[in-house]
Amino acid sequence: MAQACSNAESEIPDWDWDAVQNASVDKWEDILSRIEIDTTKENSTVVELLYSSLYRSQLVPANLTHENPYWESPYPFYDAFFCSWDTFRTVHPLLSLTSPVEWAEIVNAYVDGWRHTGYIPECRANTKKGYVQGGDDGMPILGDFAVKYGSRASELGVPIDDLYQALVDTAENTPPDWYMVGRQNTAWKMFDYIPTNWTDPSGATGLMTREASRTLEYALGDFAVRQAGVALNKSLDDIFKYGNRSMGFVNVWDPNVTSDGFTGFAQRRFANGTFAFSDPVDCSPLDTVGHSCARGTDNDVGFYESSSWEYSFFAPHSMATVVELMGGNDTFVSRVEHYFTKGYFLAGNEPSFEMPLAYHYANRPDLSALRMREVVFENFNTGIGGIPGNDDSGAMAALLSFHILGLYPVPSSKQLLLNSPLVSAFKLRNDFFGTTTTFTVSGFDPASVAPTPPETARVYVTNVTVNGVPQKSICWLSFDDVVGGGEIVITVDSDADAASARGCGGNGTLPDSLATGGFPI
Repeated sequence: MAQACSNAESEIPDWDWDAVQNASVDKWEDILSRIEIDTTKENSTVVELLYSSLYRSQLVPANLTHENPYWESPYPFYDAFFCSWDTFRTVHPLLSLTSPVEWAEIVNAYVDGWRHTGYIPECRANTKKGYVQGGDDGMPILGDFAVKYGSRASELGVPIDDLYQALVDTAENTPPDWYMVGRQNTAWKMFDYIPTNWTDPSGATGLMTREASRTLEYALGDFAVRQAGVALNKSLDDIFKYGNRSMGFVNVWDPNVTSDGFTGFAQRRFANGTFAFSDPVDCSPLDTVGHSCARGTDNDVGFYESSSWEYSFFAPHSMATVVELMGGNDTFVSRVEHYFTKGYFLAGNEPSFEMPLAYHYANRPDLSALRMREVVFENFNTGIGGIPGNDDSGAMAALLSFHILGLYPVPSSKQLLLNSPLVSAFKLRNDFFGTTTTFTVSGFDPASVAPTPPETARVYVTNVTVNGVPQKSICWLSFDDVVGGGEIVITVDSDADAASARGCGGNGTLPDSLATGGFPI
């Protein structure tokens, strides 16, 4: 109570209701106007969905600087990292586009957690430690910052050497209890996967569940270290080591498991190399048995809050590998289609976030354009129950914002997958660079703003220009262009056959995958 009173007295020294209200409105106008659309011109439902989502995406984490109950520090303290597993995919990438000044303070709070505990925090709420969910998912957040703002980190007040060391320490060291912070690196470095039913000889303990999904999450965490190493000109030894380790997700791929006629799924694996079978349907919406997929000891399927049907697609840094493991482009597309039509997709579940755009990696962005619209309008609305489940600290809000704008971020990289937006134009302002980038959809068709657009609707991206320069790929944009100022023009048409044949635009136009030479040094 004393702290609350102190805050009130310092922030509102004089009782002036109008002044306080106006200051609040001005602050929110500043935040929300960083993405600007013509509210009189665009679809009214989309307008409400976008701005209510942008609002919710900015509510947490909360700035509790000078109220850190754990340690004294000159760095910012933010609370409600609840949890990084939820927010690294969408909330932090959205902040990276519009609000890097504020984001840098949040990143500083993550780094400061490492300074005082030895590991990047993954989850914290109400100033209390949370539990590690998938892996230490603060790692992709710091990797993302290093890639996008590492060269300007000192201007943003982030000690970049500390940030990199935080990544390395979290990637290398095993904490006494990796259920609370960090990772089970003893196992990860020994096996290149997290084995099931294995006792850690280091004496470290933790909840020994979620083995398959933790393997997939650890792989992405090491990719974050690799990307930071590239961005910060670290040694090739580091870059190669963490790049190679990030491919460890293939070690839980069992090519002999079949479900619904599709072969090859991620599975738990014993220390001797044999696999522990779990039906890929377990923990999906079609699970009739009711398996547990939470953190508890009753989780005997190996996945966290998801099924093997869903998590088997999770390798956003090397999706070309997933396409190959699943049998090539045609089989991959059929499998993604089946995943949606059969009912394995769950819109409110974080591992599903990228799935509407997974077709990009099989050279079918036309199918992504259609699927995204279906997902948005069948799962989000402006009424009661307008969010598919919990907003998860703004994760769902930021996801919907990205879908409306026709973008989706690839973790710890400068690539944003490109889809046809649900608005005819928007402006994106960056509070650090002081830039405004105008996006225009040439040929925008209001009929395309529907769950199932008519065949004559102009839905498909045909070409993209950045400041008048045609882009080779129509499947992704560079972060530097998105925040660089100027104009990006996205042209759309209605020819589905041409869109299918066009794909991403020709050879070498697919989004990057590490295994095929993407994300070059």
